[in-house]
Amino acid sequence: MKKRKVKESKSRNDGVSYRQIIGYGILLFVIVTIFINYNIQVTPLILEKRIGNATIGSNNLAFIGLGAFIAGFAFGRIFQLLKDYIMPAALLLLAISMYVTTISENIMLTTICSLFIGFSFRCIMPFLFHTFTQQNEKTAKLGTTMVLVAYNIGATLSPYEGSVFSKLLHVHTVQSLFLVSSIIILLVAIICLGIAFVKGNMNKAVKSI
Repeated sequence: MKKRKVKESKSRNDGVSYRQIIGYGILLFVIVTIFINYNIQVTPLILEKRIGNATIGSNNLAFIGLGAFIAGFAFGRIFQLLKDYIMPAALLLLAISMYVTTISENIMLTTICSLFIGFSFRCIMPFLFHTFTQQNEKTAKLGTTMVLVAYNIGATLSPYEGSVFSKLLHVHTVQSLFLVSSIIILLVAIICLGIAFVKGNMNKAVKSI
């Protein structure tokens, strides 16, 4: 009887894990598409707003990489501090930074936002890999594969994001495109916050049994 209950509990947990993998895969696809598109469009944004030139745009790309490097170096400490709330916190920082970029008329502020955007995105990928590798072997393999597939498809389709948004939402400037992207990332952050909250409550319930 106990074995049957354990088996049923394991089956339910695996089902939840698979749903989480698919959900995280979809969310990661959206995040990657917007992040890569930012890399592509940040120089046109600077030129459109007339606050810099192509060289300054290239410097912004370098600061995105610097932010990613800092996040990778400090990920262990960040994880100890935030644990399951890393993803919603990183997405909130990403959304705010992207929004500030749309209203910024100062190249220094825009460059700092690029640094934060690289930092926040770089916190997401290792968190997902860490989350899935804590599962059983089958789930871990599926989760890792899903992350890599979502990333590659998102990166491939990111150049078309601007065209899709322009047609669907009648967005005709890079500034407006970034504004829409920041709102989408904010919505994704709220979803991830809900997931983290539910997961935290489930873990507390399990420990109390």
